[in-house]
Amino acid sequence: MTWPAWLETVRERYGSGQASVFVITGDLAGVWQHEGASYDARALCVRMLEGTRDVIGTWSMENGLTFHTPHDGMRFRRHVEARRLQEMRVAALSERDPWDALALVWSCGTHPGMRQGYLLTDAHQLAPVGSKAGRWHTLPNKAPPLDGWPTAPALRDQDCLVLLFVNHKKCRPELLELPGAAVITVPAPPAPVAPPPPPVAPPAPAMAEVGTAEGPPAPPKSGVDPELSQEILAALTEACARLLPGPWPDLAPAVQALGAVLERRAPDQVPAGTGADVAARWLSEDVSARLSAETALDAAAAGQPMPEAAAAALARRYLRLYGGAPAAL
Repeated sequence: MTWPAWLETVRERYGSGQASVFVITGDLAGVWQHEGASYDARALCVRMLEGTRDVIGTWSMENGLTFHTPHDGMRFRRHVEARRLQEMRVAALSERDPWDALALVWSCGTHPGMRQGYLLTDAHQLAPVGSKAGRWHTLPNKAPPLDGWPTAPALRDQDCLVLLFVNHKKCRPELLELPGAAVITVPAPPAPVAPPPPPVAPPAPAMAEVGTAEGPPAPPKSGVDPELSQEILAALTEACARLLPGPWPDLAPAVQALGAVLERRAPDQVPAGTGADVAARWLSEDVSARLSAETALDAAAAGQPMPEAAAAALARRYLRLYGGAPAAL
């Protein structure tokens, strides 16, 4: 499997033990093509980690810690509880509080038994421009401040990878110079290559050659229900137009749009008035789905057309994880 050069550098330097904490900066919003799907830098990192980590978690100042799948969250919580019982007298912490969540990442990431990967989105908020140099937020339960993570052997020894996604214009320079961390600059993605023109269809056979039997239509080959993808696209477009202006840190248009789709498609499992709650829980627990929704809403907030690839990714993720059964969300 081939990855962009910048991501291969992350894989090589982590695999060789050079670093376990990476500061990812540069063009974080550019769209990369991989195996027929579209990803921004964060989503592509998640795709790279799939199948290689027992737990994949995403941290943000707004939402604290969320997980790639519900199973990742359950494994994480079991691991944290085992660590808490082992250490005793350690206060229980909240995944939703950003500082508690960082302490939980440290506690779980330095505990043996699992391969883990964590993505810290908008990590420039941890050392914003204009804040006092050298000042790092004190974390609970004696977890070290973030500037001490890259040089701590515990993360590397326990096979824990931490990726900090940073807007270099919004942070103190020292965040880009953390001792022991590797800085990776994401370039602008290559321009998409236009697909070749479709072959010219042969003339339709005469009616006598066709016969009268009519078979069922051929199933789509893309792995995504095109009707579901277009329904999600239309719902996102309508919700964003209704809730302008963006941006929407709470993903409100996506929650409303996906909730409406679920209510229409499965009224027995998702009664009217409950779709938004189901969609909000889905997006909070599924990193890939949330990143696809963020990509769509970022485009809408910037006045750009709603990306069809993001709607297709949401449809694909829904079918892959839940098999089309909204009651499982």
